[in-house]
Amino acid sequence: PPRSTLFPYTTLFRSWRLADESRRRARETHALLEAGRAVTASLDVNRTIRVVLEEARGVLGVDSCSLLTIDPATDDLVMVASLDVPDALVSTVRLKPGEGVTGLAVQQRRPMQSPDIWADTRAMYQHLVRGSGFRSMLVAPLLRGDHAIGAISVLRHDVHEFSAHEEELLVALASQAAIALEHARLYTELEGMVADRTRELDAQKRFVEVVLETMPIGVLVLDDLLNVVRINQIGRASCRERV
Repeated sequence: PPRSTLFPYTTLFRSWRLADESRRRARETHALLEAGRAVTASLDVNRTIRVVLEEARGVLGVDSCSLLTIDPATDDLVMVASLDVPDALVSTVRLKPGEGVTGLAVQQRRPMQSPDIWADTRAMYQHLVRGSGFRSMLVAPLLRGDHAIGAISVLRHDVHEFSAHEEELLVALASQAAIALEHARLYTELEGMVADRTRELDAQKRFVEVVLETMPIGVLVLDDLLNVVRINQIGRASCRERV
């Protein structure tokens, strides 16, 4: 056909492709914004992690998404949240350091994938994978500085080689999940510090009360306006005698 005949179709195809690319980038931006908003809007780490997982599933077009963290007592990777694994089974998924695709991603602190888990000798928990029909997997580590603190994994039902762009998206979402976990850790530490300080102040208060009540002389504690705010037992008795 003459070039003049093909030109409108070529232009139409190019316009459609640009519009599709624009919609895709808008979805990706929205997913990252929603994940970031969840991290900053709530101290409920479980809710935040679920938002991150749902955004990852939606923007990457995968069928499942899970998050694992490192158990400090054993250094094992333990699943703590999933969009498809039953709650009763979530915590039973444990991986030794470097074990499975997920363990390797955490150990090497970089994204790793398996285009076909069924044919991948590195894959663990084949009974869960095959039972759910998952075939491909992409994992991104959760990093706190240079240290890996967990991983986020996505799975598809088809054999699929994830692109570099898909890896970048999952890494960005993994960063949001890592921030959420770090916020939760710092908040827990702060709660512990406040509780310790409260116990310390209570102990000091009890000590002062014992000292005041056992002193052989009357003691009065005054405020800035010279009002009596505390008086021990002997002091009260002395005041009554004078009255």
